[in-house]
Amino acid sequence: MPDSTRAIDVVAATTRTDEQLAALFGAVYADYFVPVHLDGIALRTMVRRFDLDLGASRIAVAGGQALAIALLGLRGTRAWVGGMGVVPQARRTGLGRRLMEVVVAVARARGCDAVQMEVLEQNAGAIALYRELGFRAWRSLDVWALGRALPDAGARAIPAAEARAWIAARRTAPEPWQRADESLDRFDLPESPLRGLEVAAGGNRTGAAVALVAGGRASLLQMAVEGADPVAAARALIAGAGAWAPSVRFLNVPGDHPAAAALAAAGATLEARQFEMALALDSGAA
Repeated sequence: MPDSTRAIDVVAATTRTDEQLAALFGAVYADYFVPVHLDGIALRTMVRRFDLDLGASRIAVAGGQALAIALLGLRGTRAWVGGMGVVPQARRTGLGRRLMEVVVAVARARGCDAVQMEVLEQNAGAIALYRELGFRAWRSLDVWALGRALPDAGARAIPAAEARAWIAARRTAPEPWQRADESLDRFDLPESPLRGLEVAAGGNRTGAAVALVAGGRASLLQMAVEGADPVAAARALIAGAGAWAPSVRFLNVPGDHPAAAALAAAGATLEARQFEMALALDSGAA
């Protein structure tokens, strides 16, 4: 428990180095349901890929000791809390609520009309706090991992840009922040370019996917399917991605997406389930 006689200061994350922020991020998530381990390089990658604004992000400090962090991503009128936590010894003191209230106020001041975030379903305390602050869960997002090859079902490689354009034209719901088009723009690097896949039936394309292949894993980043059997189309794309690496992972798949059904039927592991929560803002409010 922090010394109650020490004042708590909430300051911009730019007051700390990337290495210090990474260490704080690791400390607040050390005993989390899914531990997080970062170094300065990994944190800088997160900042770049997910448009985290360290000037808008906040940390809570007492007596020179950092106790909590809330990273805020900004894209136009949208904001995203890309990680919020309090070190174990300072929890249940109201610090998490205070930090969230501050970053929501920052988002409002920046002209945002909504703040979104994800929270693991088993984190009941955090969910209760976010609901009290006005956040509402609007869909579930699953993290799937498949460690075996599936039989080839006819998916073939196409340029990632072509796959992305096809997916964007058929998108019926926004992608989660980490897989949004803005994020994919920053994933696509010369040393690890994005790859595209398509599947067709009767001469017509019925699905497309985009993946990043690195470290022995194919990470599916976006997928859209249509036609008479969208689950079969999703399975074919998953099989195609599995031809590139020994394992396939799909982060934050909406529960009603055909890929979720295809992965479950293929025996993939459900690593985590999150709720995507959102708070509508009146940016004109004080």
